[in-house]
Amino acid sequence: VWQYNNLMFVVAGYTGAQLAGTTYEDLVLQRVFRPLGMTASTMAVRETQKRPDFALPHVLRDGQVREVPFYDYQEFGIGANGAVNSNVEDMLRYLQFHLAGNEQVLPRTQFDELHRPVIATGQGTATYALGWTVDTRTGQHRIAHGGAITGFTAHAM
Repeated sequence: VWQYNNLMFVVAGYTGAQLAGTTYEDLVLQRVFRPLGMTASTMAVRETQKRPDFALPHVLRDGQVREVPFYDYQEFGIGANGAVNSNVEDMLRYLQFHLAGNEQVLPRTQFDELHRPVIATGQGTATYALGWTVDTRTGQHRIAHGGAITGFTAHAM
């Protein structure tokens, strides 16, 4: 039975970094952020807070929107399951990569594997690829992935 699991991303990130002889954060910087021109993205929440313009985390509690402290994934050494801090311009570059590919980042054959369904989710006709839910909505092919951390939510589709 399919079940989403963040631990698999932690293990994959750690393993990739070990094989590359670097940290996970540097691996993402060198192999994803820089080639895609994602100059505002970082894996460190502390870096985000040093910038002149950044969003503050908020949650809804007791019917009120309240500011909360930043959650720092790096404190636990598990950034591979969602520690990207970014902005809309960089996220658009990332989504463009998923629409068209980029041979500098990933050869086409490996890129195509990212979106190829590998298991049924048990949720209607949705399937799961490598980090993406794949389904059809209103007759349109769709790949999507969402995520949340205390105070922030993202959904890419």
